[in-house]
Amino acid sequence: DLVCRFSLYILSTRTLPAFPESFTEVTMAMPMKAIAAMLLAGSQASLAVKMGSSEAARPVTKVVNMLKDMQDTLEKEKKEDEDMYEDIKCWCKENKVGKATEVKDAEAKIAQLQSTADELGAAAESLATEMAGLVKEVKEATATLDQARVMYGNQIEKYNADEKSLYKDIEAVESAETVIGGGEAALMQMPEGHLQEVAASLQDAMARRASLLENTLTFRDHDRLEAFFKDPVAFVKDSQSLLQTDAPIGGELSGMFKAMEEDFKVELKTVQDEMAKEKLTYEELMATKKEEIKAGEANIESKRQQRVEKRQNMIEATFEIKDMKKSIATAQEFLALVEEKCGTSDEEWVARQKTRQEEIEGVGKAIEVLDGEDAHATFSRTYSFLQQAAADTRLKRASAALQQAGRSQGDKRLTALAAT
Repeated sequence: DLVCRFSLYILSTRTLPAFPESFTEVTMAMPMKAIAAMLLAGSQASLAVKMGSSEAARPVTKVVNMLKDMQDTLEKEKKEDEDMYEDIKCWCKENKVGKATEVKDAEAKIAQLQSTADELGAAAESLATEMAGLVKEVKEATATLDQARVMYGNQIEKYNADEKSLYKDIEAVESAETVIGGGEAALMQMPEGHLQEVAASLQDAMARRASLLENTLTFRDHDRLEAFFKDPVAFVKDSQSLLQTDAPIGGELSGMFKAMEEDFKVELKTVQDEMAKEKLTYEELMATKKEEIKAGEANIESKRQQRVEKRQNMIEATFEIKDMKKSIATAQEFLALVEEKCGTSDEEWVARQKTRQEEIEGVGKAIEVLDGEDAHATFSRTYSFLQQAAADTRLKRASAALQQAGRSQGDKRLTALAAT
C-alpha cells in the first residue's frame, strides 16, 4: 500500500496542512534560471565571436555545459514535483475516501441511535402506563383493606354484644333455675323482691331469644311461664300447694329452664365460632391485601427505576446523535475543503507541467543553437563579417526563444530580457 506523507501528517494533526510553497513558487523560479542561462549563453557567444576562433570554443562549451546542467536540474525538479504531486493525489484520495466513509458510518450510527432512542422512549411510556395501573391497584387494595377493617370492627362489635347478651341470658336462666330448685325453705330466706327480679331477667332473655326457643318451648310451656312472670311468688306457692310435697318448687319450670340454658349455650358457642371464623377470614384478607400492596409498591419502584434508566439512556442517545451530527458537519466541511484544495492543485499541476515543459524545451533549443554543428563550424573559422552575421543570427534565435517563453507565460520580464 502506498504510504502518503500528507496522509500521515493529517492523521497526526487532524488539520489540513498547507500546500507546499514550491507548487506556486516553482513556476516563477524556473523560468528565471533558463533566462539567465540563455542570456549568458548569448553574451558568451558574442564575446567568443569577437575574440576569435581560438578563444571561441572554450566559452561556448562552458555555456553549453551549464545549460545541460540546468536541463538536468529542471528534469530533476520535474521528477520531484511529480513525486510531490503523487503524494498530494494520495493525500486527497485518502482523505476523500476516509471522510466519506466517516460520514457514512456516522449517518448509519445516527440511524441506529435514533431507533434505539425511539425504542427507549416507547418503553419509558409503556412503563409509565404500567406504573399508573399499579398505583391504581395499590389504592384499590388499600381501600379494600380500610373497608375490611371497618366491617370487621362492626362485626366484632356485634359479636361481642351478642356474646355479652348471651352470657347475661344464660346467667338469668341459671339464676331462675337456682331459685326454683332451692325449695320452699330457700324461697323463705330469699330477700324480698329477689324472685321478681329473677323472673323479670328471665322474661327479658326469653323475649330476646324468642326465635331460638320456638322449637324448645310448647304453647303450654309459654302459658306456664307467662303465669310465672306475672306473679312469681304466687305461682311458686300454688305449685307447691298443689303438689303437697317437699319436692323442689317448680320442677316443671326447672326442666324448661335447663332446656333454655342448653339452647343459650349452644347459641353462645355458635356466636363464638362465627367470631373465630370471621377473625380468621379477616386476618387472611389483611395478610393477602398487605402482601398485594407490598408487592405492588415494590413493582412500582422497580418500574420507576427502569423508566428512569431508559429515559437516561434515551437522553444519552439523543446527545450522542447531536454530537454525531456535529462530527458529520465537521467532516463534510473538511471534505469540501479537500475537494477545493485538491481541485486547485490539479489545475496548478497542469499549468505547472506545461510551464516546466516549456522551460525544458527553451533550454533545449538554446543548447541546440549553441551546440549544433553549424555553431561549432562558425566558431572554429576565422572571424568574418558573414560569420559575425551568422553568430548574430543564432543570438537572435536564442532571443526569439526567450520572447516566445515570455509570451506563453505572460511574463514581461522575459520579453524585456529578450529585447536586450
